[in-house]
Amino acid sequence: NFSGSEGSEECELCPAGYFSDAPPATSCRSCPAGTYSSAAASSSCSSCPPDSSSYLGASSPSDCFCLAGFERGESGNCVPCRNGTFKDSAGNSSCLPCPDNSTSRTGSRSISMCICRAGHVGSDGAVCVPCPGGSYKREEGDFPCLPCSPASFSSAGSSSCSSCPDNSTSARGQAACVCVAGYEPVPSSSPLLPSCSLCPEGRYKPTAGNVACSSCQGNSTSPAGSRAPYNCSCFPGFTRELVVPWLTCGGGRARS
Repeated sequence: NFSGSEGSEECELCPAGYFSDAPPATSCRSCPAGTYSSAAASSSCSSCPPDSSSYLGASSPSDCFCLAGFERGESGNCVPCRNGTFKDSAGNSSCLPCPDNSTSRTGSRSISMCICRAGHVGSDGAVCVPCPGGSYKREEGDFPCLPCSPASFSSAGSSSCSSCPDNSTSARGQAACVCVAGYEPVPSSSPLLPSCSLCPEGRYKPTAGNVACSSCQGNSTSPAGSRAPYNCSCFPGFTRELVVPWLTCGGGRARS
């Protein structure tokens, strides 16, 4: 616990932060990193609490600091950085939040351990941006966004795609659905997710889209849900004109 020249009549106490563990001791030794001694004349040094360390010659428990990936908790002990945060150096500073739209596991020690959330894309440790509408990404991490399958859709930042509503469809990789042929959107419905109703009698719609059904030409009608102009047929007493046989019905002639 003391130091001095061998044979000397006077020995000095080892100060705090130092120790001497076996005679004869001619000098005091610094407490190694990760330990401390808070009293003079120490024969050993105490270990810092779990998940903390200290510099050489620490003389107080307060000289112990949290390791990378840990921060001071309410009790004063070092606790792991929470999900979505990181700390890349030892010290008593708080853990830092990951960049936007990214997260991390408990105890992360580097910003590179921050990875993109599901529905977002970007490099590890960087700001992540939402997957565009019409695509999705199920997993966290550095994976690409994938296009939605036909007859499904997604909004930006989605982790999955949803099926189009009844009587509507979409092409691959779309953020919206459209009414199938033979159906038209209800006027009050959303343009992205329309409610689709059958084309009424006398109207038709040949392709998918969010447009109204077209009317049959004069003196003709069609069944509900018709998909083509040739579904229009002449009223009794009218016959089709030869110029445009499926559109025009001439009047005043007996139907053959």
